Amino acid sequence: MIQRIGRYLDRFPYWQSTLLLAIIANAHKIIALVLVSVAMLISQDARDEIAKLPEIYVWDGLFLFTALVTAPITETLVAQLLIIWLGLKVGYFRKYPLLIILVSTILFAFMHSGFSTMANAFYVGLVLAYATYHYLIRGDWVRACWTTVFIHFFSNLFAYGFRVLIA
Repeated sequence: MIQRIGRYLDRFPYWQSTLLLAIIANAHKIIALVLVSVAMLISQDARDEIAKLPEIYVWDGLFLFTALVTAPITETLVAQLLIIWLGLKVGYFRKYPLLIILVSTILFAFMHSGFSTMANAFYVGLVLAYATYHYLIRGDWVRACWTTVFIHFFSNLFAYGFRVLIA
């Protein structure tokens, strides 16, 4: 199945396959945004519950820099590139690519705090790990790194924008 997805992605130019992976990684956020918007239009209770969410510091430049630049780069290097590269060096894991992807995904999820954040990170991490694996087995370190960083950046930007919208 993993090879079939890889063959499908290989049919597209690099930028289109990266955009497709970014959309897949963030589809749940798009659906959640629509559902929350509808709930806010329909119900006063939903508006009251959303108003109770912790306040977000919209103009906190350090937070934005960390979430949009530092985190995507460091987490990509540790949770995706290093783990998947090491996994590909071990013969047992090379036979079972899904296992490498799951180990990377679980590590990525545990790098985040809170259950809902970890659940989101698991889903996004699955796409990030697959993207990294897809390009590493082809020997393309540059695309493996930058595709993952871009998708992670886009995911964090979308999550931050979502929080600002509902705050």
